[in-house]
Order: sequence, then C-alpha cells, then structure tokens
Amino acid sequence: MNAVNYRLLIIAAIAYAALVTSSVLLAAEFNSDSIVGKWKDPDAPAIVEITNKGGYYEGVVVESSENPAAVSTLVFKNLVYDGSDGVWKGTVYSIKRNKDFDAEISMETDSKFLLDVKAGLMSKKFEWTRVK
Repeated sequence: MNAVNYRLLIIAAIAYAALVTSSVLLAAEFNSDSIVGKWKDPDAPAIVEITNKGGYYEGVVVESSENPAAVSTLVFKNLVYDGSDGVWKGTVYSIKRNKDFDAEISMETDSKFLLDVKAGLMSKKFEWTRVK
C-alpha cells in the first residue's frame, strides 16, 4: 500500500470514528421521555400530544382545524423505547387510510423527530416538529 492510499485510509477511519462518536453522543442526550409533548403532523394541520403511559407511550390528536372529528383519535400506539438504539417502536394509525402501520421514531433534535412508517417491504419517513 503506498503512502497516499495509507493516508486516505487513515482519514476515512478518523471520519468514520467521528461519525459513530457523534451518533452515540446524540443518542445519549435523549431519553425515553424526550418524545413527550405536543407535535405537529407534517401532512395535516393537526397537533398530536404524546404522553408516557408507564412503560409505553401514546399519541392522541388534541387539535385539528381541518378535521375536528379527528380530535381524540389515538395515532401513536404502544410506543416502547429501545435505549440501545435510541428509538421508540410501535404503531401509527393513519386517519386517511383507516389503518395501523409499524412505526419507528428517532429524535433528530429536541424539537424534531423522524417517523419511519413501514408497510410490508416499503417504508416512508416523516419529519415531525415540536409545538411550543
């Protein structure tokens, strides 16, 4: 291996180590209750409040200007925090499709989370924002 390739390998290893370290530090700044609060649905003018139910989390529509009938609908069900991955796993109810889907939530920042919805082999990601 020549000196240039060796240097590139070292730089790549350092960059990878920095990425892994920053991911671990980011996950460490959140805990199971980091998800508790009011969140804005990215697809509808609705506010969902996520609460700790003692061992799991639920999210209920508390506001919806476009669809008042959706208020009190249970959207996030049986979310359980996996501290090793820093994610909540459970189901999400789609009001539009009248169906539950497997879901995984990971905190991006204190004011944003990423919802990964799975339907068979397909998945779709949604970015939710915290309501102050």
